[in-house]
Amino acid sequence: AGINPDGSFEVYNDYVETTLGYTAEEFKNFENALQLVMKDADERQKALNNFRQKPGNFNEYHLTTKNGNERIQYWATFSLFEDKTIIFGYDLTELKETQAKLQEREKELKKLNATKDRFFSIIAHDLKNPLNALNGFASLLKEEYDEYDEEERNEIIQNIIISTENMSKLLQNLLEWSRSQMGRLS
Repeated sequence: AGINPDGSFEVYNDYVETTLGYTAEEFKNFENALQLVMKDADERQKALNNFRQKPGNFNEYHLTTKNGNERIQYWATFSLFEDKTIIFGYDLTELKETQAKLQEREKELKKLNATKDRFFSIIAHDLKNPLNALNGFASLLKEEYDEYDEEERNEIIQNIIISTENMSKLLQNLLEWSRSQMGRLS
């Protein structure tokens, strides 16, 4: 679009209609077309000041569409004639929305990662005790097998079985939790 210093449009293309919903007539007949799309007076004044500055101005603006939705656009302004400013606009709305979703997802993933790290720490601690018991009973049985009678050996073997059953239950719970978390991440 081409804009005069007072904010009225000289030149029009389909970009304004496709992104903001206003027709060429609505823009051409409006004394200050920026009032249609920039509801905030300060932002409107900032835009006019930017248009009047030297060529090569690049700014982001929050615009309101005809149906009331907000669009975020990046405008590059160039002065081609003495009092005429040409604007090349690029709509950033979807990009900004995607960026916000990615940032939210990143926060969520960091939180899940911290939970996973705490969980693994707890699991390592909880597996350590039954493994130490299992190792201790097996070593005891191996090193001093002949020193124990049949009943004592059976008691040591029973303790080994209890330790392995506890580990098995812990691992089963871990597996079930892991499956439930996989469903949460999908």
